[in-house]
Amino acid sequence: MEWFVIILSSLLAAVTPAGIIIDTVVENNLRDRVKEVEQLDVRVDNAPSYQLLQGKIDRVRIASRGVRPIQDLRIAVAELETDPIDVDLQRLQTEGAKALPQALRQPFRGAFRVVVTEDDLDRALQSPRIKSQLEQLIGRVVARSGQGSPQSFKILNADLNFLDNNRFGLSLQLQRAGLLNRSSEPVEIKLEVGLNLIEGRSLQLIEPQGTVNGKKLSTRLLQGFAQGFNEQLDLRRFEKRGITARLLQFNVTQEELNLAAFVRVVPPPSDRLPSEQ
Repeated sequence: MEWFVIILSSLLAAVTPAGIIIDTVVENNLRDRVKEVEQLDVRVDNAPSYQLLQGKIDRVRIASRGVRPIQDLRIAVAELETDPIDVDLQRLQTEGAKALPQALRQPFRGAFRVVVTEDDLDRALQSPRIKSQLEQLIGRVVARSGQGSPQSFKILNADLNFLDNNRFGLSLQLQRAGLLNRSSEPVEIKLEVGLNLIEGRSLQLIEPQGTVNGKKLSTRLLQGFAQGFNEQLDLRRFEKRGITARLLQFNVTQEELNLAAFVRVVPPPSDRLPSEQ
């Protein structure tokens, strides 16, 4: 969701005080916000010039392929389409992305679609940065199961699999950090979990299963672990910032994950014009 706000703010910032907005300008602005993008197509339906001066745009459509929002993660497809936009350009350009809800003169509505492949996520797991975060996370889980101490493992091998029924499998081969150059048995961890869409407002980890060296992890441990993730995957947590998001589609095949969502950003009541309240 944070990336969605950044992209929208970047788009609107391309509308200059002189009222000039060009597809290429918007495209270049977006390219500057990501590490890499293989293909990017931007279409801006321009309102009359006097409306552009007032920060009004009829519609924006963005289609991209091979986007790397950060160095180690590739998104196969990212698409965005908006309803009409009406924004205080001076406030947005002065205060930046965090002021987007306050800069809007009327609610913003848009929809986006994202596709992530199993291969791209599998490659992300080989990134030192992501490996380090995963090592700490798995270290805590293993420690609670009585198999080791927190942050005491290094990942030797990692393999992610998309399964049927919106489930994911993760296999890890770990070794104690202090024993990398000695003869020691690696720790084999296998995790499997499902993701369930709840009324379009949240994703929940369901039926987590896991083993360490063939020994089952406790259900209580896995459920507690899943609960922490579920809180982060609840889209209602953005509503206090005036952002309402609903998932329209969530589907996982053996090759890719498809997600489509609708987003509405509402300016705070104190920032609306009397006629808009």
